Amino acid sequence: MVYFPVSETEASRLPEGAEKFLRREANAPSFIQTMNRLFPRQSKRALELFPPQGKHLTVSLDEAGACAFLDQGGCRLPVQNRPWYCRLFPFWVIDRQIHCFQDQACLAIKENSSLPPLFRLFGVTRSEILEFHARLSRDWGFA
Repeated sequence: MVYFPVSETEASRLPEGAEKFLRREANAPSFIQTMNRLFPRQSKRALELFPPQGKHLTVSLDEAGACAFLDQGGCRLPVQNRPWYCRLFPFWVIDRQIHCFQDQACLAIKENSSLPPLFRLFGVTRSEILEFHARLSRDWGFA
């Protein structure tokens, strides 16, 4: 399973004790391919940031493959402490265009075919999504 990186800046925002839910993982080919898909115009930079022989910090997964911060009520982290990717999901930005990941496990995506209802459902605005993505890009080293 490919999981998103967590920058040192994002890790420093986690509540005390939460760092035990982070781990270092090898930059596997599937991870590098994912970074290239997420940042299609910056594949050279992706290789600089995540070289094949390197590692990245990521959130640990439980035995079922779920994020270690998730429980039955959702994410246990306060919103302001969550990694940018978590705050963005299920949205992504390419060339200032907002897209939605096609996650079939997400009921909200299955039931809403356009972005405005999803923005309302997730309690975000277009400008917030663009800002979260800009901060993620900067913290991950793509800015």
